[in-house]
Amino acid sequence: MKPFKNNEVIRYNFCIISKQIRQQRYQDRYEAESIQPTGTFKLVSTQCGYLRIRDFTTKGWEKNYDYYLDSIFNKLKTIKATQLIVDIRDNEGGDDDVRNKVISYLITHPAYHTIRRYYRFLEVPDSLMPYLQTWDQSFKRPKLASDYVRTNAGLYYKKNTNLVESIIPNQNNFAGQVYLLTNATNSSSSFFMADILQENKYAKLAGEATGGTKQGINGGQFFFLYLPSSGIEVDIPLIYQAPIERRKDEGIRPDIPVKTKASDIANGIDTQLNYIIRHLLLSKKPD
Repeated sequence: MKPFKNNEVIRYNFCIISKQIRQQRYQDRYEAESIQPTGTFKLVSTQCGYLRIRDFTTKGWEKNYDYYLDSIFNKLKTIKATQLIVDIRDNEGGDDDVRNKVISYLITHPAYHTIRRYYRFLEVPDSLMPYLQTWDQSFKRPKLASDYVRTNAGLYYKKNTNLVESIIPNQNNFAGQVYLLTNATNSSSSFFMADILQENKYAKLAGEATGGTKQGINGGQFFFLYLPSSGIEVDIPLIYQAPIERRKDEGIRPDIPVKTKASDIANGIDTQLNYIIRHLLLSKKPD
């Protein structure tokens, strides 16, 4: 590389574009990747399936994601599969109902999850309404103060709310060994999926630690505030989902840690998936 001379000025030309334009340019350039469905499935052996879930939305799950999931687990039963790899790496989250539907196929008995949801405010000022967007308009409706308790920290939680959430197994559930691939991108609904499956011992987590923290995360409901002049987007979390008992300030640690090296990324090698297939499934025992 040619060294810089004294007093040499390097000029860069920057072009500021909106998020929408950036996303459109990405889709135009990488169309094949942008139109991939949310969930994809294949067999990696005669006894093992591989289900990748990019996010917990219904986009791309054929016309009916219930039917699509059912078809996957029917196939696993038909071939008498004994292992299933569920890959949620790079999955930031999405709809909790979609996540719970997936979990219902991975458990043989009810799975329990204890959480309390806190709100910073109970209503939105009218002056902000024109600039706020969200996927569920009910988030904008004011909440009755009489239905909530205000903590010393200035947070609100709803009275008489069941803190224990339960997920009932689907009648077409998978009874074999489940491996859940995770990484640091799992920070919202996917964080809770990893937590639920690990705490209830329904899956062995493999890969890298999730994002987020066991002390609680800001996921589930968001406002997207678009500044009127600049068009800059500000994401505003609306709830703090916290455990009832104090937990460590850390993400969900995998049962089988498998790190990705820079050389693996450069060479297009999927370290975590290869490890599960070669060392755990084919040999039937870890290194």
